[in-house]
Amino acid sequence: MHCGDILGRMTAEPLPAEFATDTSTWQHLDDLVDEIAGLVRLGLVPREFWRRLLDRTVRALAAVGGSVWVRGADGRLALACQIEPDHAPQNGGFEIGRHHERLLAHVAETKLALSLPPRSTSSGDSGVDNPTPLLLLISPVVSDEETRAIIEIFQRPTDTPTAPEGYLRFLTAVCELAADYDRQRQLAELRQRAGTRIQFEDFTRAIHGSLDTRRVAYTVANDGRSLIGCDRVSVAMMHGRRARLASVSGVETLNARASSTRKLECLIRAVVTVDAPLSYPDETGTLPPQIDEALQAYVDESHARQLCVIPLHAPEKPDGQQQESVVIGALVCEYFTPSLESAAAEPLIDAVAAQSELALANALQYESVPLARLWRSVTNARWLVRGRTLPKTLLVASAIAAAVAALVLVKIDFTVAGRGELLPEQRRDVFAPVDGVIAEIRVAHGDTVAKGQPLLILRQPQLELERARVTGELQTARKRLAALQASRFGGAAASAEARDQYHQRSAEEEEVKEALKGLAEQLSALDRQQTQLTVQSPIAGQVLTWDVTQLLESRPVQRGHLLLSVGDAEGPWELEMRVDDDRIGHVLDARREAGEFLDVSYRLAMSPDRAYEAQVREIAMTTDVIDNAGPQVLVTASLDRNSLPRLRPGASVIAKIHCGQRSVGYVWLHDLWDAVRTRVLF
Repeated sequence: MHCGDILGRMTAEPLPAEFATDTSTWQHLDDLVDEIAGLVRLGLVPREFWRRLLDRTVRALAAVGGSVWVRGADGRLALACQIEPDHAPQNGGFEIGRHHERLLAHVAETKLALSLPPRSTSSGDSGVDNPTPLLLLISPVVSDEETRAIIEIFQRPTDTPTAPEGYLRFLTAVCELAADYDRQRQLAELRQRAGTRIQFEDFTRAIHGSLDTRRVAYTVANDGRSLIGCDRVSVAMMHGRRARLASVSGVETLNARASSTRKLECLIRAVVTVDAPLSYPDETGTLPPQIDEALQAYVDESHARQLCVIPLHAPEKPDGQQQESVVIGALVCEYFTPSLESAAAEPLIDAVAAQSELALANALQYESVPLARLWRSVTNARWLVRGRTLPKTLLVASAIAAAVAALVLVKIDFTVAGRGELLPEQRRDVFAPVDGVIAEIRVAHGDTVAKGQPLLILRQPQLELERARVTGELQTARKRLAALQASRFGGAAASAEARDQYHQRSAEEEEVKEALKGLAEQLSALDRQQTQLTVQSPIAGQVLTWDVTQLLESRPVQRGHLLLSVGDAEGPWELEMRVDDDRIGHVLDARREAGEFLDVSYRLAMSPDRAYEAQVREIAMTTDVIDNAGPQVLVTASLDRNSLPRLRPGASVIAKIHCGQRSVGYVWLHDLWDAVRTRVLF
């Protein structure tokens, strides 16, 4: 009904002076009626609609409170929303509550609006009493000849006789708008049920159209989510006592190691053990500890606001052989935002679960037949040998057979790749002989040095202090010795006392001589240590270390630290390359079969336009783990230095070791075959 029609009906009869004399009041009522009509068109959920309607009606009438009573599915009136006054009937004693129930029943039955003065009673048993000190306005919302709701308003008492009539007329108009809302909602529910029925039929047809467990689970998760209207649906299958997720809506590939996956599987396993549906958050206060713990762990991980877990059972056998229900899986429905329609979706969830467990049970029973998957593949491939498809099939099969034969029979060179560098064959690393600080650097990168030539000078402050101390003590001891010798040979000992002093000085002289001998040995040892501070070249050659000054200047070093490298650039050169540990077996097998050196082809990274040749001389017996490269084996190859245009120590090389000839299939697919043997067959 249009709001203009309602206002026309309200103004068709004279209204009380409180309404008729105030133009602004009429404009306010007009605006409120338009606003209420707008609520009808918004399509709000019932609880929100009745709350807004009651709030605007109470404000329009300047009332003190009100209530809305809605008839439920069981036919009883239940409180939907309320603006509570100080003396509402439902807040009084037992008599007031009983009178109020009879009043609601009377209005629902007669479908007539009433205006009851304060403290009014009726004659007889009609039940239209108002024991409160407020003016009670009550009107039914009638839709399709049935009372769908009742709106009651608690108004302040008034001395104007016609005011209750005007209040009631406005309330009746509001109830007619509410009736329009109820009819629209019923029509929308009917349309939704029709759409849901069609969607459910399509869902049932889809899940029963396949006997593949994975496909059925995928269809249940994705089509079931749109049918139920939740945020996510998951399907799990039982493997013995373990639950494994088979499908999750919106996810093509499951990560079985993900924390959320493992916690959900743990929750499903706990629910299946009890074999009772789980609803969160409705039942958390009565859950067993093992379920509650798993539930809280998963909710903390997934942040689900609502969820339910329904065990899926295999149907009982018609012959009665199956005595107890067998759980084959579980259906999980989740909401990540609070939903007012989650309770209404419970019948749909039960229906989806019932059809899902039947479809999954049929798929499991079919897959339990021996060679069922093979037979299904053969059946699906029959079209390849029918009619006009047969020549094409034979042609493709011949091409595949020829390709396989070529992969097996045709031989090509088999090589193993490696990366390395060019280095002089004779080279030495120079290490720090003692602890100290680099005091002087006498060479630079690329300098030619002779054997025994000083390269670096180290400095030890402690050694210098010790040598100065020993030298000082040595000089003091020498002066002491000279003084003793001078006093001893100063004159003849005439008396016994003089002879005693003479013998005492002789003993002291011997002690000083021994001290001098020890100090001389200490000084000699310190001189030898001082000599070690000069680092010499172990061989004649060229300094290979880059930017020696920047690397070592004023740097403290410890004994055994690598300082620099020296190599004989004029002598023979070699190629050092590293081969991955999982490929070195091919090299060892080829060397054992060939019984001689293996050929190596390599290109310089600085000039890859030409390939050079070398021969494997030595293969290390140990494997080294290199950072960012994994385990590798060192392979050394001899080369002809005259064939290279220029030699640069450490030049990068890309090399291939020739390991004989193998079939094309082996050369192309040996990595795949090794991966299958180590990761699948092992």
